[in-house]
Amino acid sequence: MYTKMVIVREKVTITQIEKLNLNTSKAQQLSLMKSDNKIEINKKYHYNQLRKRRELEAIIEINFKPEESCFCTLTFADRTLDFDAANHYLDNFLKQMRRAYSNFKYVLTIEFQKDGLPHYHLICNIWDETDAAQSILRFWKHGSVDVELSATLPKLISYMTKTFPFKKRSSYLFGKRSYKASQRLNRPIILKSWEIGVCSFYHLKSSIISGSAKWCRSLKNESAGQITYEEYKLNAQGCNTFLNDYIFSAKSFCRKRLIKLQNPSFEYNTSKYCSTFSSERLYSTLPMQ
Repeated sequence: MYTKMVIVREKVTITQIEKLNLNTSKAQQLSLMKSDNKIEINKKYHYNQLRKRRELEAIIEINFKPEESCFCTLTFADRTLDFDAANHYLDNFLKQMRRAYSNFKYVLTIEFQKDGLPHYHLICNIWDETDAAQSILRFWKHGSVDVELSATLPKLISYMTKTFPFKKRSSYLFGKRSYKASQRLNRPIILKSWEIGVCSFYHLKSSIISGSAKWCRSLKNESAGQITYEEYKLNAQGCNTFLNDYIFSAKSFCRKRLIKLQNPSFEYNTSKYCSTFSSERLYSTLPMQ
């Protein structure tokens, strides 16, 4: 049994996989996929969308603080706009937001209406709702804007990713990215039993998780066999904090002073937020049993 552990702020997800072919190259995987029938291809696409949804949920939970991040919906007034033109307008908007704010971080999902017109759901690390609304309205001139504080992240994440499980190969977004995210976002910490060793993995697991599983789900996959998902609460007493603090945006013209006022201990050196995490570093932070 192969086991993977994903650490996301206050929770830990454990995935157990019965079969895992570590020696299959990407070319071989593509060849196997082409040989599958249409039903199997659609199943694999569905599982891939579910995986993307879990990845996006983890990224949002790690980087955006409830009630101190803004959520907005961007729509288009031009009903004849094509997807490429819409993406061009979106890229210009994001470029202007990055110029206006230092440390601007965002995650954005793309949805299509019944008429094929795209609209965007965006969460960003601007902590002031009024400030965010003024800037977004200033830079988005192509349709309506709705801005609000992100009160509860679970509901917001569910809303932003609600279409992922239902996407099909015939959808507008097939072969295209269904979300965008800013660079240098914090990522979940992922530990794999087949990489760090089974003994080390289960020692870490016993130190990191707290209590019994909050929920458990199982499914059967023809290629991977039995797959089990479990979620636990992170044991804050048994280990140190693994992830960096939340980062907030500030107006660029006085960014150093504003960030310093928001957090007196803040060091204006963003490179420290880009450090990679290694299993050795995690192991050294845990108390010996």
